[in-house]
Amino acid sequence: QPTFPASWSGLKSLTNVEIDAVHGEFPDYIGNSWTKIENLLVVNGQLKGNFPSSLCRLRKIQNLFLYNNSFSGNLPDCICELPKSLVALELSDNQFTGPIPKCIGKLSNLTNLYLSRNELSGNLPLSMGNLTHLEILDVSGNGLYGSVPSTLNDLAGYTVQLSLCYNKLSSIDNGLEKLFDFVKDYSCLLYNNPWNCPLPSFVPKECTATCGQCNSGENHKSCTKCIGSDGCGWCNEGGNCLPGSSTTGPDDEYKCNSTDWTFGSNAQCPSQQKL
Repeated sequence: QPTFPASWSGLKSLTNVEIDAVHGEFPDYIGNSWTKIENLLVVNGQLKGNFPSSLCRLRKIQNLFLYNNSFSGNLPDCICELPKSLVALELSDNQFTGPIPKCIGKLSNLTNLYLSRNELSGNLPLSMGNLTHLEILDVSGNGLYGSVPSTLNDLAGYTVQLSLCYNKLSSIDNGLEKLFDFVKDYSCLLYNNPWNCPLPSFVPKECTATCGQCNSGENHKSCTKCIGSDGCGWCNEGGNCLPGSSTTGPDDEYKCNSTDWTFGSNAQCPSQQKL
């Protein structure tokens, strides 16, 4: 299995490096010695450990691709200190955890940001709205939660791929009309999130978003009318409290596609969730 040889530390004039299927630890000399690097692609390997903080010292980097490795741990804030020359950051298919750095908006010339299929959590940073040259924002396949912030409306006119699917996002702030009106003609992926019902009226059908809570009747497109059948009520994707027995389900005219149900007392439920 190939690894980074120590002898490569002397290759100080490199500007473009593409390495495939490397294993082991990421060497510090890449950030400390390869100071002329503009394009660095180290992908499809088994590199492990935290994000190499030495990379934050690269002052000429334009494209940094580390996708499909085994990096883990939190993304360090020093990522935000990468130079204005950086236009593409691709960290997908690793095991990064924790929040997206709140300072990510300092990378103001980014056109492509890929953080998909990691184990990231927390909220979408407000500062993402400063990435006004961003064409592709892909944070799908993580554990991000909370709302889509209204600051992202400033991405309208640039962003042609918005991929937020397969997370735990629950709400979409008002003030995002321009973004969704623009991105609907390109690629807008919001599915597999537990969105609160009803979704804002400005979210277009092209974004393939459905509510995670079946507590709003006709507003939930994945609910169908029950015709005297058992198992009617609301699914528990949104954490609803449902009264009734686990054999017949609550008595209601809607039935979810989901077969998962929650039953018990509704005493602690908000009034709009009581059946």
